[in-house]
Amino acid sequence: MLAAIFTSIILSVIFNESNNSILAVILFHYMENLTGQTFTINTTAEIISNIVRGIIAIIIFIHYGRKYSENHSHILEGNTKEHIGSDTVLKVNPNSPKIYI
Repeated sequence: MLAAIFTSIILSVIFNESNNSILAVILFHYMENLTGQTFTINTTAEIISNIVRGIIAIIIFIHYGRKYSENHSHILEGNTKEHIGSDTVLKVNPNSPKIYI
């Protein structure tokens, strides 16, 4: 269960940092599956693999979590941004009028 959570954190960052490329995520996931099927992994190796994956996911979460919280503070404060054509619209809260910036 934890391995799936760690993998989803890693895949999310790959997706976000590759300009929303699904191909990059598919290739990473494919390589992960290929490695798991190519090599015979015993229980100890699987535990070590999950620990390493967890450490990587935690480092990524700490690093990119801070980056995304700084860049998207308007979302954390309950505000949202919308893109309408070439305009960016900041919607302060769901009940307020739209402000064009």
